Amino acid sequence: MSKTGTIIMMLICLFLGIFIGIGIKTLTETTLPQGIENASYEKLPRRRLVITIEKSQQEELFTQLRKFADKGGFAIRIAPITSSSEDFSIELWREDIKIFGANPFIPGEFRLGFYDTDGAYPYPASESILDDLESDLKSFIGEIPNVTITEEK
Repeated sequence: MSKTGTIIMMLICLFLGIFIGIGIKTLTETTLPQGIENASYEKLPRRRLVITIEKSQQEELFTQLRKFADKGGFAIRIAPITSSSEDFSIELWREDIKIFGANPFIPGEFRLGFYDTDGAYPYPASESILDDLESDLKSFIGEIPNVTITEEK
């Protein structure tokens, strides 16, 4: 290819790159809500529960959470967050709801939050679904002797 042909091809590629970039920028600006590029993203829980148990009942709590997960169709992950085996994170998730919790400050006190998922699910879970999930969770956890379940506002 001659020098002229090479220069013409480079100019075509340059202009194509500019037009594609302008197109992507225009598409992004028209599909994102106004001001989103400057907004801070913070996802707050729709419901919050505090579960207080004796430290010796921790495995029983995990068993009840697994039963709740099975009934509600949740995947579940319970994992230590420190080497002491006293602090744990709890994650339950499915297409419409995520439940996250931990006991990072007080052994035996687990804080759980119910969150909407960020995925392609077309709408947030209804209040009645949240009511049913909260009721089921309280029912399973309530089987543990001397457990306390409180709602945080």
